[in-house]
Amino acid sequence: MKTQHHTKEECFLSHSINGTNVTINRNGGEVYIFRCYDLDDPEETEGNGELIEESFNVTNECGLTPRQLLEQRNNLLEALNKLRDLVDNGYLIRDISRDDDYQYFLKQGIAITKALTLTNEAIKKATE
Repeated sequence: MKTQHHTKEECFLSHSINGTNVTINRNGGEVYIFRCYDLDDPEETEGNGELIEESFNVTNECGLTPRQLLEQRNNLLEALNKLRDLVDNGYLIRDISRDDDYQYFLKQGIAITKALTLTNEAIKKATE
């Protein structure tokens, strides 16, 4: 991972007569990192500031840039799709030696069903 050379402090939005600012507190005062100048649509100006603020804060919280998070999301989605394909094609290996033990068989089936449900929900949410 490349070294990130950016402000490592939590950002917040502030407002001035010139627009919406992405700001940090430093040395007892506000320091503007980025200014979103007023556009014709105040909601758009505010939205741009919120997006930049969130990008800074998420990067500082998880250590990954939005681009790196997108790449990670795509890799995880690909892995989930491959896992689902294995299940759909009947390639998932399970212990059938205890299928006569109803409680074990039931617990195994419930665990597999929960895992597949989570996999399908994650794929659906990631592709919406």
